[in-house]
Amino acid sequence: MTPHGQATAYFQWLNAAVQDAPPNRPPLLLNMDETAIVRHVTGLRGTVVKATSKARAAIDRASLSHRRSCISFLACISEDVNIQPQLPQVLLGNHNVFTLQVLRSLGEMTGNIVLWREKSAWNCHCTMRKWLTLVAKSLGPLVHERYVILLVDVHSSHIDNSIFLHARRCGIRLVYIPSKLTWLLQPCDTHVFAPFKQAVRKAWQHEKARRPNGVVSTETWLQLVCQAIGEVLVGASWRHAFHADGLLQRQARISPKLLEALGFEGEIDLPPVLPSPEEALCIFPARRHVDISRYLTWQTKAEQKKREVADATLEVSPARRHKGRLIRTLD
Repeated sequence: MTPHGQATAYFQWLNAAVQDAPPNRPPLLLNMDETAIVRHVTGLRGTVVKATSKARAAIDRASLSHRRSCISFLACISEDVNIQPQLPQVLLGNHNVFTLQVLRSLGEMTGNIVLWREKSAWNCHCTMRKWLTLVAKSLGPLVHERYVILLVDVHSSHIDNSIFLHARRCGIRLVYIPSKLTWLLQPCDTHVFAPFKQAVRKAWQHEKARRPNGVVSTETWLQLVCQAIGEVLVGASWRHAFHADGLLQRQARISPKLLEALGFEGEIDLPPVLPSPEEALCIFPARRHVDISRYLTWQTKAEQKKREVADATLEVSPARRHKGRLIRTLD
């Protein structure tokens, strides 16, 4: 399937999900994505050092464990600048990086920054369900006042029956961004992670230069990461990113460069009608077994069956009465 076909199915799905918002609950779009943050950021990037290889190694000194260690940043942004400070920003690390001593020394984080110490630093189904619970708790009454739509990519950690059911319980509807197009259609990828990592790199290089031995402790490194999150994400407005990626107002203000990259000619005019499961199949990776119709309609199997029965009943002629009793006829 071409990027044009994938984007068409995705935009139709998103437009229909926004259209489903009840009149008293305006839609609220969120985007969540993960990115890795390495423990040792190369200190020589962007500089020219005239020295021997041995001298350069001394300047960029780091242990093997530091060079191999990383954590995951589960970032979340909103198109509503007033809600952005409420959204959780989760740093996920394993037991080797997030030791109890490190967590105790950091104390309580601010600005909705949360540190999770798990067996793995990578997201999984269990962690994703835990994250959905945290988002719903952070939004509080807004879950019932707004129709929350969460845009996520099709990574395996985001797709599971347990995640589908838990998201429904949390009052959050999931819409999936097409595979291999997140670099074009996902606000976190297109607008957030580049300036965030640049802020981390600059702060880390500055701190490293201040140290006599050139070693930045884990506690200091995490403080720099949290500082970058606060500067880049927490108080910023990302509405322009949602507009540029075609996520608001039925793609009315989508970026011209994005239109060209997706193969659209002129303006996009897609109705808020769900694509068929066959049309939406291109959004998900090949060989991924997904009950697409449930995600599209955002209904459980029982609800789908009930709806099918109701639709079938509508095909029957209106009810009539015979001897005072309600009957139905097929004529």
